[in-house]
Amino acid sequence: MKILIFICIAIFVAPYGYAQQPANKSAVTGSTVTTVANSQTAHFQVWGNCGMCKKTIEKAAKSVNGVQTANWNMDTHEFTVVFDNTETDVEKVHKAIALAGYDTDLVKSDDEAYSNLPGCCQYERRKM
Repeated sequence: MKILIFICIAIFVAPYGYAQQPANKSAVTGSTVTTVANSQTAHFQVWGNCGMCKKTIEKAAKSVNGVQTANWNMDTHEFTVVFDNTETDVEKVHKAIALAGYDTDLVKSDDEAYSNLPGCCQYERRKM
């Protein structure tokens, strides 16, 4: 009887031991990258000021093939992107944002792209 009870408990409990595996996390030059299957989520800093910056930064990131979602927090300057790592990588997202005129914690935009930003979008640039 005890064996039967043990077997029943084992049958019902065993599947829950494998329900979720932890995500693989690794730091990539100031970015936090979490990988689940082919989908990666990266968090990094992007400098900007206003709602127009938000639209431009997110649009630049979404222009990269493989980017699924992009969100920039205007208050904290934290940028979150979800992308398919078989199509792109986090460095390409950094470069696309820099081409739009915004500095990230990995790539600084060139002076011409920055100077083409509207006045309200020109933030205090930092040294890299």
